Amino acid sequence: MFPLALGLFCFSGLGIYRGFSAKSVLKMVGEGMSNVLVVMRIFTLIGMLTAVWRACGTIPFFVYYGISLIDGRFFILFAFIMSCFISLLLGSSLGTAATIGIVLMIIAGSGGADISMTAGAIVAGIYFGDRCAPTSASANLTAVLTKTDILDNVKNMFRSALTPFIISSVIYLALSVYSGMDKTDTRLLSEISANFSIGVVTAIPALVIIILSILRYNVLVSISVSILSGIAIAVFAQGTGLYEILKYLLTGYELEAPGQFAAIISGGGVTSMLSAMCIILISSGYSGIFEGTGVLKDVIGFLVLLSRKMAVYPVTLLTAFITAAFGCNQSISVIMTHHLMRGIYKENGLNDSAFALDIEDSSIVVAPLIPWNIAVSVPMMMFSAGASCIPYAAFLYILPIYRIFYDHPKQRRQQ
Repeated sequence: MFPLALGLFCFSGLGIYRGFSAKSVLKMVGEGMSNVLVVMRIFTLIGMLTAVWRACGTIPFFVYYGISLIDGRFFILFAFIMSCFISLLLGSSLGTAATIGIVLMIIAGSGGADISMTAGAIVAGIYFGDRCAPTSASANLTAVLTKTDILDNVKNMFRSALTPFIISSVIYLALSVYSGMDKTDTRLLSEISANFSIGVVTAIPALVIIILSILRYNVLVSISVSILSGIAIAVFAQGTGLYEILKYLLTGYELEAPGQFAAIISGGGVTSMLSAMCIILISSGYSGIFEGTGVLKDVIGFLVLLSRKMAVYPVTLLTAFITAAFGCNQSISVIMTHHLMRGIYKENGLNDSAFALDIEDSSIVVAPLIPWNIAVSVPMMMFSAGASCIPYAAFLYILPIYRIFYDHPKQRRQQ
């Protein structure tokens, strides 16, 4: 976060050097940050949601029954699908990596599955949901920047992801056959059942999100109702006190019990989102300065010329890759790609929904393919896996490849 703040300070100094007053530069930063204030509310609720889902047993429920269904012969495929599913529920890539991701890696290590293949499948899965969950921070940031409806975006993202998901699943099935697991470690199951009541009622908070999203309720409403239902279940099904729940909402859930699962399940809360919130605020400050000072006009001009020679999506993908490589996190890539490309989409007659989809199919999926980007470096650290897992994150590069070949003729006809 410090390098981001230092960079913002340097660009502010550049604005002053170019003749803008300090007051004007500060106003630019403020205007850039004001564009993402609604995301801050969503982030706050998401932090509460992830804590409540831990406390009420929603996450333990899905982990327990997911592990129970594991067939060692298809473990790599299972790791991908399970990561996709949990990330869709949580809307958080790192949250999924820190919960079910670590669980799957422990099982892989104990059962003899290939560590790099497993880690790659999990990384692909966690960004499947991070990209298109209604509760995803990156999806909501993209919706706010492009002024689009999050639920419409989710529908479009599922449509564009269907074929890449199927292809990825076939690949992971083949890898599973090649590198099956010898046995399944079920010790985690006994730890979960010893600390949680995992009846069907604990799945209600997740069902609330799904049902309200289908009924097209605002995401803030869906998350809030899910939190309230989770609190009720935590009190009546898990026997948690209201004071403890309030503490969990702020600082995260903590399971005070022996065993591996206690360390894995702990987390969430508003404090867990503070770092991401600060990163997005600072990143949006960059956007305000770039907008106000016009410092990137030459870059935008080059991208305009490039987009006239090829389809718009490949140019967006290239822009996203470069901004993800230099910015080292998804938020900067999303914000910078939006700033650099929005005029090009208008020039080519492409609507905001198409722009939102292209950002999600570029910035969100290419960032984890860059080893030094925190989108993948943090999960690799959690999994004790090296960059050798990245080639196995099939979905993350199959999706943009599919989009290039699928959308190139269509976008050329629209120009």
